[in-house]
Amino acid sequence: MKKAFLTLLSSCLFILMMSTASAQVVLPEVTITSAKNIPDKVDKAFKSTFENAQDPVWYQANKNYLVKFLDNDMKNNALFRKNGQMIYQISYAYEKDIPEEVGNMVKDRYKDYNVVVAFNVKQDQRDVWIVNLENEKTLVTARVEDGVLNEATRTKRAQ
Repeated sequence: MKKAFLTLLSSCLFILMMSTASAQVVLPEVTITSAKNIPDKVDKAFKSTFENAQDPVWYQANKNYLVKFLDNDMKNNALFRKNGQMIYQISYAYEKDIPEEVGNMVKDRYKDYNVVVAFNVKQDQRDVWIVNLENEKTLVTARVEDGVLNEATRTKRAQ
């Protein structure tokens, strides 16, 4: 249960990073339990949205339903309301999974860097790629949305 909470918390942090607002945000407390009875609307929405999903594991997060699953060999999390509306989806990806257009933008700007891991967050009609890169001296987090690449963070490695 602790692992599920930490995963949801990290997911929320990535969503917050997408926000352009600079106001301080206080996250509400979230209680996660194993979900035994998934509402039909949620189950149907999940199956129609993710037709190739494998090994779904369901959790109840307050009044919502969190599902972890594999899709095209990528780990995914999706959160649904009890009426079946998807709140967000997060895909955990490697360089090979990044769309060509996004990958080309990142490689053009960060020629001397290697992709460590990437996250694709879909929420409210938004589709954001967060790409973690590294070289010998620096760690970078890049963010791509609507064809625009922004550098979210840059950290020098300890010598």
